[in-house]
Amino acid sequence: MNIKEKLEKYRFDDPQLLQEMTDALKKTYYKYVDEDSLNQPEFKQDIEDHLFKRYHNTLFNYVPWIMECFGSLTQMLKYNTDFLLSNW
Repeated sequence: MNIKEKLEKYRFDDPQLLQEMTDALKKTYYKYVDEDSLNQPEFKQDIEDHLFKRYHNTLFNYVPWIMECFGSLTQMLKYNTDFLLSNW
C-alpha cells in the first residue's frame, strides 16, 4: 500500500461536519458579508477552499512528500527528538 492509499482514511468529506464548519465560517470569518453575496459562486469557492481543498492538498501532496523525505513520521519525530535532546 502506498502513502497516498494509507492517507485516504483521513479524507475530509463528512457532510454534516462540512455544513457545521460552513455555518461557523459564515458566523465568524464572513460575518459582515450578506447572505446573497455568500451564495455567489466566488464565495462558495472560497468557502470550499477554506474547508477542505487546502486540507486535501496538504494531505495528498505535502504529507507524502515529507514522508518520502524522512521515511516515516515516526522516524522524523525520532530524528527531531534525538536532535533536540542531543543539543539541549
